[in-house]
Amino acid sequence: MGGSGSTLVADRTAQAARAAGTCMSTAPADTPTYRRLRRESLTDSWLSARLGVDKGRLAAMRRAGDLIGVREPGGQAYLYPAWQFQNGKPRPIVARLVRTAREAGLDDERLYEVMTMRVGLGGEQRLSDLLVAGQDEAVLAAVRTGARP
Repeated sequence: MGGSGSTLVADRTAQAARAAGTCMSTAPADTPTYRRLRRESLTDSWLSARLGVDKGRLAAMRRAGDLIGVREPGGQAYLYPAWQFQNGKPRPIVARLVRTAREAGLDDERLYEVMTMRVGLGGEQRLSDLLVAGQDEAVLAAVRTGARP
């Protein structure tokens, strides 16, 4: 099979992943964003054991918008930001957050970037901190506006 056929398949796969709100990252793995992602996220293997569900169920939950999962650049595994969980379960706001992000045209990778941006000009807090603090409406509003270039 020629190279153009495999490129077409890869393009279709990437388009399908974007449409499902997942990402097939082509970003460099050694950026501050990805170092932070690896530091503060749970692997699918760990999360599967912790939640007592198989990896296939996690993938289905991610595709359905019940979890935020970002594919590690150059890898097949997904990383799940820990701040989306509370008491070992996804926070109730996560599905609404993902739906809002997708409506705004954000995939999970971009949603993660927005959620970990600093709030305000000189603030140390991140949007994910507001999520943990239960400020759901403020987070949703910021995701809506953060989606715009």
